[in-house]
Amino acid sequence: MIDARRQIRVTTFPPLENPDWDHARTRRLALRVPTAEWCQSVLTTRELDGFQYLRTDYAYEGLLALLQGENWKILDRVGFQVLIEGAPV
Repeated sequence: MIDARRQIRVTTFPPLENPDWDHARTRRLALRVPTAEWCQSVLTTRELDGFQYLRTDYAYEGLLALLQGENWKILDRVGFQVLIEGAPV
């Protein structure tokens, strides 16, 4: 579906459970370009500060970039919070 006002393609993926996994694996989202990648779990956890954070199960999750031949971890995870009239949802 394309939003005509902004010309942005919106794609929705329905939840899909694979019974062969036996809940042993976490689904991940990975966005990659030749010199960087963002890889995160699709699950979130709520921390004491009230923010939701994408779970980090492995060291290679987050924003990683190849800089001058070295692999650098730039960002571990991002927190977000949805507020309605100033109160967290």
